[in-house]
Amino acid sequence: MIYFENGTCKCPDASVADTETISGTLYTVVEDSTIAGEIANGNVNLCTTLFTDMSELFLNNGLKGIWIVSTSLKNPSTWEGYHT
Repeated sequence: MIYFENGTCKCPDASVADTETISGTLYTVVEDSTIAGEIANGNVNLCTTLFTDMSELFLNNGLKGIWIVSTSLKNPSTWEGYHT
C-alpha cells in the first residue's frame, strides 16, 4: 500500500516493485538495489520508504533534484562535493 501523509509518499507495508496509482500518477516502491534502475528508466515517481543507503546513489547517476532523505540511514558522504 502506497499513500501520502503530510505531503510525503509512504509505503511501510509494501514490497519492492509494488505499484499504486494515486491521483492519476503511478508510484513504484523502491529500495537500495532498485532505485537507480528505476531512475535510469525514467521513473521518478518513487516511494522510497524502504530505501536506506544513499552513499553511492549520486556518484555515477548525475542526479539532481529535491529528495526526502528521512529514511536514509547510511549517507555520510552523499552530499560531499555536491553542488547545485
